[in-house]
Amino acid sequence: MNTRRDILILQGSVALILVCTLFLAGCTTAIPGSPSASPSGTPASAGQAVSPAASPGTVPEVTATFGNTVTITYPGDWEKEEKTDTLLRDYGRVTTNIANLFSPTMPGGSYTTLSIDVDPDPVPDGDRYFNLATIALQKEYGTIEITHHTQSGQSQTSFYQDCPGCKPYNLEFRTKTLERWYHFVDDNGRFYIITVNNPGLNYNEVVDMIKSLKISVVPSVTKSR
Repeated sequence: MNTRRDILILQGSVALILVCTLFLAGCTTAIPGSPSASPSGTPASAGQAVSPAASPGTVPEVTATFGNTVTITYPGDWEKEEKTDTLLRDYGRVTTNIANLFSPTMPGGSYTTLSIDVDPDPVPDGDRYFNLATIALQKEYGTIEITHHTQSGQSQTSFYQDCPGCKPYNLEFRTKTLERWYHFVDDNGRFYIITVNNPGLNYNEVVDMIKSLKISVVPSVTKSR
């Protein structure tokens, strides 16, 4: 009888040892998804998704056509707004605003805008049109510092492959409170005006956008009887 009792006590002791061993092993094993299981050893913030870092220059570009004639390529993180507002502009002409593009907001709340206007009235003299626009801007803003007449140093013949008769006029100026670029395009007497506000905040993007600008000739419709 004593031998049987000793065997039972021995079996119970072995079972107890196995249970304790498994319990201790569970306490020292990292639970998947817990901070100690993180490869970097740094606990992730609660609710924060882990995603690979974006590579520089991965923002896609978007190409859009406005008013059936003006095509421009811009960064995909800019916002687009299509308009048909006709108002008196600061350059002294009543024009129709067909599109506005807005850059992401910079620290401090500043951002860049690029607007595209079309002058509905035919213009017989492009040089006079540009000179009067310059005078109107000087009256609007007082003393201005004209920094360039050729925008960003770009050749005037590098644009408008689809509009061989187009002639651009360019004006960049600064005041104490603002910086603007004006890009006037004479399409055989019809003017398109691209105005950039705060271009220095997104200089490279703005230059590329102006380089991508295309003005397409609107074909005349021949009526038949």
